Amino acid sequence: MKKLLLIIMIACMHYISVAQVGTKEPEIKKVNNGDQALQSFFKKLKGKPWHDKYPGFTKTSGGIGISMPIIPNIKPSVWTGLEYRSKYFRVNYYTSMATYKITPERDTSSQLTSFSLTYLRPLNFLKMGHRNNKGTEGWLLQPTLGITFRNIKTPNKSKSTGMYISPEIQLQIPYSVITFKVDVGYSLGSPTSKLYNTGGLVVFPQLSFQFDALKDYHNTRKIITGEYSSTTETSYYYTVRDHTRAMRVMDGFWAINFRAEMGTKAHPLATSNLGVGLSGRWSTLMFDSYVSYGKYFARGFYDVESSKKPTDMTPFNGTVNNFGINLNAGVDALLTIMKLFNASAYKDLGYETPYFSIYMGMGLNFLVPGETKFANPTLANTTLDSYFAANPDIERSAKNDPGITKAGIGYNFFIQFETASIGFTLNGAYQKKIGGIATIGIIYLFPLKLKKK
Repeated sequence: MKKLLLIIMIACMHYISVAQVGTKEPEIKKVNNGDQALQSFFKKLKGKPWHDKYPGFTKTSGGIGISMPIIPNIKPSVWTGLEYRSKYFRVNYYTSMATYKITPERDTSSQLTSFSLTYLRPLNFLKMGHRNNKGTEGWLLQPTLGITFRNIKTPNKSKSTGMYISPEIQLQIPYSVITFKVDVGYSLGSPTSKLYNTGGLVVFPQLSFQFDALKDYHNTRKIITGEYSSTTETSYYYTVRDHTRAMRVMDGFWAINFRAEMGTKAHPLATSNLGVGLSGRWSTLMFDSYVSYGKYFARGFYDVESSKKPTDMTPFNGTVNNFGINLNAGVDALLTIMKLFNASAYKDLGYETPYFSIYMGMGLNFLVPGETKFANPTLANTTLDSYFAANPDIERSAKNDPGITKAGIGYNFFIQFETASIGFTLNGAYQKKIGGIATIGIIYLFPLKLKKK
């Protein structure tokens, strides 16, 4: 009811704001192309088109990376992560099972995560080579310089934040980009315990392999989806301005998809997958089919019916390799909503699909797990044997024993953010053997054939 009243109140305010008032009919002043001044302002602010300023330099790219940072109180270890860049801005997410340097007796391993946002500028006077604007031919060695904000977190909610200077070198080759970047700066720690303080001088090198989103290859363009007028009233005249609504689209296409995923919860490095398959994008619809191979963190054991489980799951740390066959289908949530409210504006869209999409959908997967690899097999097996011996009423099976593997069908729900050929996916999957798994991943769509309208 409160929401309904709020909507009615906003509608009334809007009506009052545009209603004619007064007894004298004001003069109507028609202003065509009413957005021209605003467009001119943003055009000056934006400057020259991207490829006029930076010929051959990719507009958007994304991929995977590795790092071995130097962080106070943390022993050097390999971090893995996801990278995404759109023109001047770059975001990444890295994670690792790192070891704290507390004392020889108290060193402990724990999950660390790092999120960063970088603003960068290409240094044209240092570049070498030539690459075409479509990103399909030639090579370009392009240095950049940036400023990075980075946040490092630990499971006990300790964190450190800081600003970094970020020199980078990018080797841009057909369809892809190889980057080497070093963040150097001072991070301010806010530990929940002095033992877990990660503040101080931090050096965070990153080597990444990224795919080009191929915006120009996809022949992106704007289409008009609507027109409307707005009226501004003074005591002497009305100003009527004409406006247009537009969206950027590209031709629908078939593609080979490549994807990499990692876990978002505890032990993310123990949950990782690589996949390849066939995809299609048409109007509001998307379809992904792919085979995957990877590993999942070994689930602890318990009986679903009796809900009996041990309090200490540490003995069962380990991984299970998995081969999977996956089918996903979804719709572009934004475009679907816009079509529901204004179907006539999109009736001629045909196979054209938005340049930027937010897909939501679900899928089925058939997983074939391999052998469980415990970190400490002797401890795990001894604990399992003792537990089931003490609880003879519990049937030992793949449901409750992580040492027993069994193939099965599962399902998943996902949200996928895509810009031309690059996308990020948030996926929640469930299968009886491995339980619930949440992953974040990157997907690259190598176009095979553009589907014309």
